[in-house]
Amino acid sequence: MKKIIVVLCVCVLAMFGYILYSRVNFNDVFSDKLLCSLGKSQKCFQIGLKLLEPKDGEKPNLYEAMNYFKKGCDKGSATSCNNLGFMYQNGLGETADAKKAEIYYEKACAQDEILACNNIASMYQNGLGVEQNLTKAAKFYERSCDNNNSFACNSVGVLYQNGLGVTQNLAKTHEVYLKACSNGDPQGCNNLAFLYQNALGVEQNLKVASELYASSCNVGNMLACNNLAYLYQNGLGVEQNFKTAVDLYVHACDNKQSIACSNLGAMFEVGQGVGQNFQSAANLYKLSCDLGNANGCNMLNNLVKYVNQQNAAAAKESQR
Repeated sequence: MKKIIVVLCVCVLAMFGYILYSRVNFNDVFSDKLLCSLGKSQKCFQIGLKLLEPKDGEKPNLYEAMNYFKKGCDKGSATSCNNLGFMYQNGLGETADAKKAEIYYEKACAQDEILACNNIASMYQNGLGVEQNLTKAAKFYERSCDNNNSFACNSVGVLYQNGLGVTQNLAKTHEVYLKACSNGDPQGCNNLAFLYQNALGVEQNLKVASELYASSCNVGNMLACNNLAYLYQNGLGVEQNFKTAVDLYVHACDNKQSIACSNLGAMFEVGQGVGQNFQSAANLYKLSCDLGNANGCNMLNNLVKYVNQQNAAAAKESQR
C-alpha cells in the first residue's frame, strides 16, 4: 500500500513539474544578451537594432550594434549579415570597407536574404567600392527575382533588355518585367508597357500598353504618366485626346518628370490642346533642362533661336 502511495506522489510531482515547466517562457528568464551568447542569432540581431534605434532620446551606439550584428551573422542570422554589410558599405560604426560589405552581403544573399542580394547587385551594377561587373549584378538580381522581389525583377529586366552583362534576351525581359509588374512594381509595369508599345519581344499591342501605363501612373510613376500622355496625344491605343494628354503632362511635370515638361512645352509651342504660347513653352523647356533633360535644353535653344529670327525679320520688315 505504501508503495502505491509513493508512486502516486511521484507521478503527481512529475505532472506538476511538467505544468510548471510548460508555463515558463525562458525568453523572459534569460536576458537577450545571454540568449544571444547561447546561440540565439535573432536575439543578437534584435539587440543590434535596439542599439541603432534606442528609445528615450539616447544616441545610437553604432560600434556596439555592429558587434551584435557580427555575432548574429556568425550564428546564422542572414538579416544580421545584411545589416553588417550595409554598415561597412556606409562607414557606420567602423571605417567604410567595400570588400567586407561585399563579403557580408554575399553571405546573406546565399541564405536568400533578398535585400542583401539587391544591395550587392547594386554595388556591382554601379561600381560602388568594387569594380563594376554587370554580369555579377545580373546574377544577384536574378537570385532576388527568383524569390519574388519585384525591384530585382525589374532591375534584371533592364539588363536583359539592353544586353548589359548578359546576352540580350527580350523573351526573358518580358518574363521578368511581367513578374515585377504582377508583384506590384510600378516601374516594372511601365517597362512592360514599353515592350508592348514598341513590339520588343512581344507582338505590338497599344491597348495593353495604355492599360499598363495607366496602372503604373495611377500609383505614382510619373514616367508612366508621361508615356500615357504621349499615347493620348498621338491616338495610340486610345482615342486621341489632347486635353487628357495635357492634363497628364502637367501632372507629371509638376512632379518633376523632366521629359513630361519638355513634351508639354512642345504642345504650348505649336498650340496643341492649349493656346500657342512661346513664353510658356520656353519656361517648360527651361524647367526640363534644369531637371537634367538634355532634350529640354536643345528645345529651349531652338525656340529662342526661332523667336530671335522672327523678331529680327519683323524688325527688318517694319523698317521698310
